[in-house]
Amino acid sequence: MKTTITLLACLMSTALVAKTTLKIPLYVEEYKDKKSFSVSTAEINKRYKLEGAEKLLEELVVTNDKESLEKAHDTYWTENTRADKISEKYKAAFSLTLSSPSDGLCYMGKADEAVAITGQLADGPFSDQMGFWGWKYKKETHYEDAENNSDTNDFLNKESKIWKNWKGNDESILI
Repeated sequence: MKTTITLLACLMSTALVAKTTLKIPLYVEEYKDKKSFSVSTAEINKRYKLEGAEKLLEELVVTNDKESLEKAHDTYWTENTRADKISEKYKAAFSLTLSSPSDGLCYMGKADEAVAITGQLADGPFSDQMGFWGWKYKKETHYEDAENNSDTNDFLNKESKIWKNWKGNDESILI
């Protein structure tokens, strides 16, 4: 019994001090026959038998600290250049992107910190055109423009089925 209580206390204290981490899968946008589609960098690595230093990174792992965020930006742009060179080398037509539209991102830690990390990756791993209207976690709803949250909620409920129908039954975050 004493061992169980000690283990639970250790697990709880680790969870409280652990850094929030975001895992972002990397993809390439591939172009064939005037169509484009997302392919994981893992698949590109297999297809072209990329190994060692030539192998494309398959995910970015970012924590909620300045050094990690800066490294994520640098790594993304380095991988972007590498993907372009591999595309040229194999006479393929693709460019680095973050994820397939149907995929999400994985996070561990606090929901609000995961959202903050995502926002700080704009104009790098995420487009500089990305903007937050709000986010949902469990039964909580947060708006970026606190003064106009009623207008924002009305717009999102009308234009976004996922926003309107959000259940919040698990650890997922809707941004």
